[in-house]
Formats: sequence, structure tokens, C-alpha cells
Amino acid sequence: MKRTKIFIVIALTMLSALALSGCKKTVAASAATNISSESSKSSAKKSDSSEKKSASDSAKSSTAKSSAAKSSVAKSAASSAVKAESKKAASSDNSKNQSNISVDAQNAKQQPVQSDANTIYLTFDDGPSSTVTPEILDILEKNDVKATFFIVDYSQDKIPLLKRMIADGDTIGIHTINHDYSVCYANDTAYLDGVNSLSSKLEKDTGYKAFCIRFPGGSSNTVSKKYNPGVMARLVAKVNKEGLTYYDWNVSSGDAAKKNVAKESITGNVKTKLNKNHENIVLMHDTDAKKTTAAALQSIIDYGKSNGYTFSPISPSTAPIHHKVNN
Repeated sequence: MKRTKIFIVIALTMLSALALSGCKKTVAASAATNISSESSKSSAKKSDSSEKKSASDSAKSSTAKSSAAKSSVAKSAASSAVKAESKKAASSDNSKNQSNISVDAQNAKQQPVQSDANTIYLTFDDGPSSTVTPEILDILEKNDVKATFFIVDYSQDKIPLLKRMIADGDTIGIHTINHDYSVCYANDTAYLDGVNSLSSKLEKDTGYKAFCIRFPGGSSNTVSKKYNPGVMARLVAKVNKEGLTYYDWNVSSGDAAKKNVAKESITGNVKTKLNKNHENIVLMHDTDAKKTTAAALQSIIDYGKSNGYTFSPISPSTAPIHHKVNN
């Protein structure tokens, strides 16, 4: 009976041990499973975290690159804008400079420099002629004096005279292609058409480009009113727009009064009207009917030189004398 109880006790003990061992294995397996699961979760979390971090870093990197690119584009645009403005400013400055230069050159052309007050400008209208003009040129050359000739239309045999004027240093201006007042002042375009035609002819024949003109009868003439009222006022305005300079006179020799006015009268008129307080533009003529004008010329030159005057041809820097326009 006692052995049976002992055996039972031993059996129960062994069963308990086996049960405990199975329980431990189950717990251990469960724990291992749990550890494995946690490890897997942790790895997953780490993986997710790593992926998120990688994505975040990638996004940040992309954002940074995008920002950098935008910044670069902005800087480039700003730089281009600055360069464009700089070029624009430079271009504007150059344009202004060119504009100033152009305006200065135009002003210099339109505002002649005042001449010396003691200068005599001998001017001869209505030539060239075959007899009087050569005699006048001889006297001028002999005295080393230059003058100005306001010419009318001419024939081919007068070209050598024109070329001599140029070679001698004289000035040639345009008077009119036709001195008939009823023709040259017939309408507002007739006179300037004639001036342009004669100027072109002169340039073609001699290479000389005329820069100055003198109206038939002067800008103050009233005879033109008979043919075209107000024409002189309109012509004066047009001449200025065309860039031509017209010259009247402030000393008249009086040789236009009639044919061959006495040389003493011509000389006396000039002497009494010369003035050292201003430039003196002397009106004379060199048609074939003005032989006494040529005869008086030497006396006029002698008087001028002995009284401190100098002689010059009209040039672009000569201040023009203008009469009051009466038509």
C-alpha cells in the first residue's frame, strides 16, 4: 500500500515536471514568436522610417535643387535685366550725344559767326559778262582781293570765267536763272525752281556747290507785288527751310541807276557809306553795260586799304545782311 502511494506520488511529480516543461517550451516559443514579431515590426518600422526619411530627404533635396534652380534663373534674369538696362542707358546716352552733336552742327550752320566790323565784301550781280567780268577779275587778282559773284544763267563760253572765279578764291552765289520779275516771281515756286536749276548747272559745269543766294531786287523789293502779292515773305521762309542763306546789302554803289554811271559817283557812293562799326556788303554789277563799275573798282580798293579795311569774299561764316521784307 505504501509502495503504491509512493509510485503515485512519483508519477504525479513526473507528470507535473513534464507539464511544466511543456508550458515553458510553449511560453518560450510564444516569447520567441513575439520577439520575432516585434523584431519584424521594428524592422518594418525602421524600414518605413528609413523610406520616409529617404523620401523626405529626396523631397528636401528636390526642393532645394528647385529653389536653387529658381534662384539661378532669377539671378540670370536679373543680370540680363541689368545688362539690358545698361545697354539701353548706353544707347540712350549715345543717342543723346549724337542728337546733341547733330543739333550743335545744325546750329553752327544756321548761326553764322559775326564778321569783322572793318571788312568789305565786294559783291557783283547779274554776270558773268564777256567784257566787264574779265576786267573785274583782273583788278581783283592784281590787288589780291577776293569778291562774291551772284550769277544769272550763262552760256557755255562763260564757264572759263566761272572756273577762274573759283581758282582765284572768289565766292559764287545764285542770283536768278531769269531776271525778269514777271517770270521769277510769277508764283511761289518759280524763283526757287530757277535757283535749284542754275545751282545744279553750275555744279555740273565746275564742281562748285553754291551755298548763298541774292533775290533779284533784294528781299525788300516791291516790284514783285505787281506779279504775286506776298511772295517775298513766303520765299524768305522757304529759303531758310531749304538751308540756303540769302544776302542783301548795306552799301549800294548806285551803279544800277542807269547804264554806265560815272565812276566818280560810284566811288563816292561807296566811300560815304562804308562804316567800321559793322561789316560792309557792297552792291555792284558786272553786266556788259557796267563798264564804269570796273573803272571805279581800283579806287574803291585803294580807299578801303588806306583806311584800315580788309576785303573778303562771303563765306558760310559771314553774317548775312537782311532788308525788311515789304511784300
